[in-house]
Amino acid sequence: MANAGAGGRGSLFLNCDIITLDARHPRGEALLAREGRIVAVGSLNEVLPLAGAEVERIDLGGHVVLPGLFDSHLHLLAYGLSLNEPNLARASLGEVLSRIRSAAAGLPPSAWILGRGWDEASLGSLPGKDQIEEAAGGRPCLLYRTCGHVAVAGRRALRQAGITPASPDPAGGTIDRDPVTGDPTGILRETAIQAVADAVPAPSTADLESAVRRAAGEALSLGITSVRPEDVRTAGTLERACSIYRNAVGPRHVPLRVVLDVFHLALGEFLATTWPSDEWFRLGAVKIFADGSLGARTAALSDPYRDDPGNRGIQVTPLRELKRLVMMTHRAGRQVAIHAIGDLAVANALDAIEEAQWAAPRRDPRHRLLHCQVLTSALIRRMARAEVVADVQPAFVGSDYRWVPDRLGLRRTRHAYAWRSLLEAGVRVAGSSDAPVEPLNPFYGIHAAVTRQDREGLPPRGWRSRERLSPLEALQLYTLGAAYAAHEEDRKGSLEPGKFADMVAIPVDPSRADPPSLKDIRPVLTVVGGKVAWAGGPFQGLAEN
Repeated sequence: MANAGAGGRGSLFLNCDIITLDARHPRGEALLAREGRIVAVGSLNEVLPLAGAEVERIDLGGHVVLPGLFDSHLHLLAYGLSLNEPNLARASLGEVLSRIRSAAAGLPPSAWILGRGWDEASLGSLPGKDQIEEAAGGRPCLLYRTCGHVAVAGRRALRQAGITPASPDPAGGTIDRDPVTGDPTGILRETAIQAVADAVPAPSTADLESAVRRAAGEALSLGITSVRPEDVRTAGTLERACSIYRNAVGPRHVPLRVVLDVFHLALGEFLATTWPSDEWFRLGAVKIFADGSLGARTAALSDPYRDDPGNRGIQVTPLRELKRLVMMTHRAGRQVAIHAIGDLAVANALDAIEEAQWAAPRRDPRHRLLHCQVLTSALIRRMARAEVVADVQPAFVGSDYRWVPDRLGLRRTRHAYAWRSLLEAGVRVAGSSDAPVEPLNPFYGIHAAVTRQDREGLPPRGWRSRERLSPLEALQLYTLGAAYAAHEEDRKGSLEPGKFADMVAIPVDPSRADPPSLKDIRPVLTVVGGKVAWAGGPFQGLAEN
């Protein structure tokens, strides 16, 4: 048994199978929590004497208990807003247009239609400005591809954004144009989207706070107790983003813990101000884009795309500027989180991190590389030497495997989405959803990491099955790995005395479950700080109390 003393009334969780992820004490059947922290974990006979007569007893009816899950990279505010928009995921062109018509019905002529999730693989081709303009009834319309790195805008939206045939491509982005007329087709890539996004009326602060609360409540229902969102762009400013989260989550609101990463355009504001922090909310890393997305063919590759030979992607932040931003952040004692999907982007990110560490050595900075989808064996070794954290999204495997070989060819596919190779090389790996790019559900990611399949069970033997993880390894991505990436392994990631009493109860032991069934796991109870934060099924009454 492990314990950290006693004091106060507290809560005793008993009659459960606890997977602690503490290597010294891997299992338990009872857990005592006081004042938000774990006091003891072990057998009932060991823990009960520490509880005292006044302790609240919660019988978990034989359910399995895991550490609270931690989504290490997502856009929680953007996800909350997307819940009120047309979902275009896996939709055919006819279905996309139908959903836009439905969304437009009854809206004023000037109202904007926003949507997300389309994919040209499902549509058969890229959508055009005239198609969506007609479906929206002439209203301004902006629809994001599933990755968020490409969007299609209708004619009216382009006009309101001031995009014309004479408009130049912005730095770090492109405007697709008709090869004959030169007119914009409506397809905007990377930073070219921003002009239209800026023309969309900003939601009210109340609407943004409501979106965060709704998304945070869903996170709790999925067993997520901590999140690491990057939502400054959606909020508009860093100060506004902090205010929105402070008023939406925490012990007086939705009890979800937040580490907010900061978009690099707010770096000056971030470094110039002392921002209050506590166990519920604090600021984290500085987010920088090195490239775009593989699906959109904007991920930066060393060699051209196999299915687009003249294209090597987009370096959204040029290498010189990337190095400047990383150096500034590193010297300030902060962490960077660099979006790097293609192998060239990963190499550039490592160049910037290695140069900063050489110029200003720091102990354990734990800089992060987000996504890391196209690697080489040499890049993996460099990541290990640089001691960066790979922040990966296992659910991408199920969404992308059909077209990755077309984008990359066989040789580069050997080190694509290579989560096991990273672990075997000694790279620390954290898991996340990148919601709303993928669903928020962490068990979808755990399922994909273990099976290398989509949620329909395809391909039958898994894609690049050598990279499969065990269920416990996959679980650790969303617990110990994410906590380590946030410098929070002393308080999160496992169920040990002294750490936050954040946990989730589920019906089955994922380490013993049939791998295809991992995607179907649904929590029945989520506890944050020793208190019931969400309850369902047989524990519904606890939530009501």
